[in-house]
Amino acid sequence: VKHHIALEGFGVGSAKHTHELQHEIEVHDCSLQLVESTLERVVEPVVVRIYYGPHILVNTEQQLEDGRVRPRNQLLVEKKHPEESWESAAIRGIKEELHIDLNVH
Repeated sequence: VKHHIALEGFGVGSAKHTHELQHEIEVHDCSLQLVESTLERVVEPVVVRIYYGPHILVNTEQQLEDGRVRPRNQLLVEKKHPEESWESAAIRGIKEELHIDLNVH
């Protein structure tokens, strides 16, 4: 491989498979950028805080395509696409992760 990427770590433990990285690139969830001869994955995350009184919604785990479950313990986070606003990314994240359609225009 030209940029010496260690492929043996993909799909092991809580790491995603290479085909999942390829999908992220295809749908513009991330991009690859060459930085000082090192290939880096670039993501622009949008963090969404959802409150219910004094409580805040936390994503405790994520089920990967192959059925593995990895702990998350984080707020709702959506990857912003290059052409969209942070507001649109947040609404898309709520729809995708919580299955709630906000119908915001």
